[in-house]
Amino acid sequence: MAVYVVIGPPCGGKTTEAKRRMREGDIIVDADLLAQALGSPSTHAHPAHVKALAAQARDFVTSKAPRQKCDVYIVSASPNAAKTIPHDTVIECIPTLTECLARAKRRPAWTASAIREWFEKYVPGEEGSKLRSRRW
Repeated sequence: MAVYVVIGPPCGGKTTEAKRRMREGDIIVDADLLAQALGSPSTHAHPAHVKALAAQARDFVTSKAPRQKCDVYIVSASPNAAKTIPHDTVIECIPTLTECLARAKRRPAWTASAIREWFEKYVPGEEGSKLRSRRW
């Protein structure tokens, strides 16, 4: 079984791609999905206490991913995900800036600026270090 790190900008389709690839019994580790499971009424604008707990749950589950007897898809917009998360394969979901901004119209207002920042720092061809410095 394999651990996949699914990376890309906000609104890049990371969770959608992980769900498309997964088979019955596989696991998706996604902070937004965890926040919703913990009771967040939103898909992306979570209350601070729920967001913090979801991040802790994500980190715990991520640490256990290599020991699972199924494929695990770890969804991350962090530029350091491929460097810091043990994995077998990186799956990149990097649509155009225009496409991400169009998708962001259904998301919280801060999403568009996060997308622009991601693309400003994106450096193609640097596996595991696709973005220049940003504190995520």
